[in-house]
Amino acid sequence: MQEIMKEMLDKIDTVPWERIIDMGSAIDFKIKADKENLIKVRKELNTMKIVLSERIKYSSGVGSFDPKLIMDILSLLERVDSLAREYELDLEHFRFFLLIVLEKLKHERFAARKTSKLDFHSKTILDEDKI
Repeated sequence: MQEIMKEMLDKIDTVPWERIIDMGSAIDFKIKADKENLIKVRKELNTMKIVLSERIKYSSGVGSFDPKLIMDILSLLERVDSLAREYELDLEHFRFFLLIVLEKLKHERFAARKTSKLDFHSKTILDEDKI
């Protein structure tokens, strides 16, 4: 799975959101313990994954992303890192998934800015009175 994620990251501009969401859904948290706190951690991680996937599905369907989503993903990364340290868990796949989502959001935001700048600069001085 790590190789697929790296390939997606290299070609982030051509990867559709649906494929990223599917990849996130395929991540399995292999937390094998009967301890109550680790069961809660697994539930928390699965909830994070589901909520994030739903927000991405909604935003990609609408065609625009809430800038708060980037901040929420950064908070998730911090939480995942702290859980991994606290419980000595291997959450690299989930962490990498979050990084892919961030890169895709950054790419789409950059592409949108580039397009809007192009539209703005495509006006000539002669077009000013039409603006």
